[in-house]
Amino acid sequence: MSNGFGQSPRKQTAGQGTVYGGPTIQTSEGTVYNGPAVAPRGGVYNGAAAGTGNPALGSMSRLKTPAVNAGARKGAGIFYVIAGFTALRTLLLFLGVQQLTLGANRMFAGDMQSVLIVNGLIVGIFVALGVFTGKGSKMALMIGMLLYAADLALLFVGDASANIVYIVVHVLFLLYLFSAYRQFAD
Repeated sequence: MSNGFGQSPRKQTAGQGTVYGGPTIQTSEGTVYNGPAVAPRGGVYNGAAAGTGNPALGSMSRLKTPAVNAGARKGAGIFYVIAGFTALRTLLLFLGVQQLTLGANRMFAGDMQSVLIVNGLIVGIFVALGVFTGKGSKMALMIGMLLYAADLALLFVGDASANIVYIVVHVLFLLYLFSAYRQFAD
């Protein structure tokens, strides 16, 4: 019978069983559900002692998260930089500070609206390649390298001497991407 507050009116004394009046569990009988007795292993909740591996689970190193793939992180960063430079060049182009000299832009040299659309697509593609490469897609890294190499080839069409700075930048970024590819863990 309750006193209205969820408490039993009589006091429980030691040796009368459990808090709710049930039978006392003998630890020599095994677990609560009559399973086999488990020898104490130390630590909290009968787990492994601090700093040791649990023999039932194996080594604790299985539970650690794997290291972030350095090649994926590096490749993704390079793709984001390429997208940022493309966006910056587009802005400078429309402000009249820079001339239209990059490879993919040459196909649409007469129409500024087309150049904006192409550059927007290029920025979006390289951001997407950065996202997929950062998530561990080696194929995205390879596709991005091929696209950037194709843009480098377009820089050689026409007057390559006018694009020497951009050619050098493209070659450097391709070397960085190749380095990221070599660091990429499978």
